[in-house]
Amino acid sequence: HDPASQVHGHIHHKEFVRAREICEKLVRQHPGISEGHWLLAKIAIEEGKHAEAADHLTRYLVIKPEDPVGHNRLGRVLWEQGHLDRAVRAYRRGLQLNPLLPAAHGDLGILLVRQGELDEGIGHLERAVELKTESDVAHRFLADALSTQQQFEQAAHHYEQAIQINTGNRAAHAGLVRILNSQGRQG
Repeated sequence: HDPASQVHGHIHHKEFVRAREICEKLVRQHPGISEGHWLLAKIAIEEGKHAEAADHLTRYLVIKPEDPVGHNRLGRVLWEQGHLDRAVRAYRRGLQLNPLLPAAHGDLGILLVRQGELDEGIGHLERAVELKTESDVAHRFLADALSTQQQFEQAAHHYEQAIQINTGNRAAHAGLVRILNSQGRQG
């Protein structure tokens, strides 16, 4: 087995110490290979070590600066750390490299809405839904944002879409009930 396959196996079985040992050896032996940093970031994310993950993703992106998925993953990790402005920049860079990443549009949209930038955030959430129509999460967050703008009919539609995709999406159920109750209808 190649080292990457071994690491993936160890990560899958939550054997992070062994996975880390293999990756660190790989990085020491081949510092210019991006995969070692990518895998170390993945391990750190699994362990909840976001600062370490951000460090490895940054090193990864020094080697592979044109990887949009790497920028998206860095955005997610920075967001988890509370570095929202840096997260927005990472998402924007990823989307600049590949505007067809639904996860980047969705994450950036959610983040912008939470920062009060509703119009731009809604635009990214709408794009996420266009690119990945089966994302109940994107539909739900789009509905939440539309609801705050009192676009209740559109919001209800996206809550319904989210529920259709994932009947267990409690937040979508709650949002739809809120809208229906506010309009004097029952869900």
